[in-house]
Amino acid sequence: MKNNILLDQVINEKRIIVTFDQYNWIVKFGSANWKASMFRRKADTWYFTDFESLLTRVYRVMLRYNLQTLYYGDVLEAISETERNISSIGTELDKKIGVQIGCR
Repeated sequence: MKNNILLDQVINEKRIIVTFDQYNWIVKFGSANWKASMFRRKADTWYFTDFESLLTRVYRVMLRYNLQTLYYGDVLEAISETERNISSIGTELDKKIGVQIGCR
């Protein structure tokens, strides 16, 4: 699985790893403070068959972690921060996927 890692990024003290296999996109999401073996065991793992579902789920999870209170300003701040994070994740994945597809 190590050679299939497309993204390994830390955002707001949370670590997100995106990998793939023959049929699925695989997302692991957990604390950035965990060691590699603990992250492998305890991180939330999700499987997706399409890219849109992957980004939608990661968006919802990141929004939940960015949301501090339900005050109007905090909600807007959490939404904009989450959109920036998802945009950077999407850009990174697009760069790496584009390289892989071009090499096939």
